[in-house]
Amino acid sequence: MKTFISTLAGLACTAAFTSVALADAPGTDVRVKFDEAKMTVTEIQPPLFSGAKGMAKVPTWYYIDVPMNVQALSKSGEKPRSGTLDNLTVTFYLLVKNPNPGAGKNSYLKITKPIHYVNVPVPGAEGSSSVTTHAACFLPPSTVRKLTGRENTRAGDLSAYLTLISVDASYNDKPCKETKDKFAYATKMFGNDNDLRKGLKDLPRWWTIDAKRFPETTDYPVRTIAETPFAAQASGYFPETNPMYGAAPAESATDPAATDTEN
Repeated sequence: MKTFISTLAGLACTAAFTSVALADAPGTDVRVKFDEAKMTVTEIQPPLFSGAKGMAKVPTWYYIDVPMNVQALSKSGEKPRSGTLDNLTVTFYLLVKNPNPGAGKNSYLKITKPIHYVNVPVPGAEGSSSVTTHAACFLPPSTVRKLTGRENTRAGDLSAYLTLISVDASYNDKPCKETKDKFAYATKMFGNDNDLRKGLKDLPRWWTIDAKRFPETTDYPVRTIAETPFAAQASGYFPETNPMYGAAPAESATDPAATDTEN
């Protein structure tokens, strides 16, 4: 399966086509289908400066990648439209086990991260009614350390702390749909909490329920591609984010101690 890591070295150019921006186009109906079966959590190392000496060990980042098919339909006859979407917001909802020793076995926290994409291609006029692209959020080393208590871990080990991942999509501040009567969202379980797994049948959109059960926290930062050391290598794999660069201070790529002040 094609991954962001496999494209880092060779993404200097992307497929180009003449497109028309569908910004606020009357009657544009945006549909998004997430491939939750292919949602992954992957380790990734920041790029290093060639020839640098005396560098500290590079801390590991992790990214959550979910493929999505994006489609723009015209108002009449649901005919696919070709061009680019001026805005598509994908929101990640992460359910993590509360690492506080006194929190209890079944105590969870919710992390919410909206990502605003721009210039999302929808080449419907070129023989395809949808196009597959990728949405992703990044877990900096400081967040992983706060959750696990360790500086370095494996992506698979995160399942003990990162229990549930969901995404949904909106266009022009309105929820996208996969079909006429189904919201566009996906949920994948990474942890082994069987009670929670069974409960998902009754909580398909768990992030919308009473905050008392899954209180939201901002103590564990999650980043967009623009807020990481990987932004310059991302061209062609993810849609552009708004803004593409400099949205927030990026996590230090080389000095683990610098992450102690991350908020």
